[in-house]
Amino acid sequence: MRANDILLSSPAEVVFAGRIAEVSDQFVLLVQVKSGAATMVPLWMAGAARRDRVGDFLALVADKLDGASAVVEAVPAIDIDGTSGADGFSPLGRGDARSRSITADDARILAGEPQSLQILIPVTIDG
Repeated sequence: MRANDILLSSPAEVVFAGRIAEVSDQFVLLVQVKSGAATMVPLWMAGAARRDRVGDFLALVADKLDGASAVVEAVPAIDIDGTSGADGFSPLGRGDARSRSITADDARILAGEPQSLQILIPVTIDG
C-alpha cells in the first residue's frame, strides 16, 4: 500500500504533549506540564523532531487509520503559559534566544500579520 492510497478515517489529533523530564539511552520520559501524566517516547523518535534533551517540549500527533491502528508522529512543541509573568517577561524583548516558553500576551503578538521584509540597497549613479 502506498502512502497516497491511505485514507484517514479522522483528522490528526494531538494525543500527548509535554516536556521531556528524563532521557535514557533508548527512551525519553515525556510529562504533561499541568496534569503530570507521563509517557515514554523512543529516543530516535524524539531525536527526529529535534527534541531529545531534558526541558524540550514535544507533542505526539496521531492519524487514526482504523479502529485498531494509527500513525503517530513526534513533532516539536512550545509551552504557552496561560498567564503573563509577574515581571512582564517577554521572549520577544529578551536578548537570550533560547527561551522555551511564551506567555499568552506574546502568543497574541505572534498571531498578527508579519511585516514585509525590506532590504535597502545603496545605488551609485555616475553622471
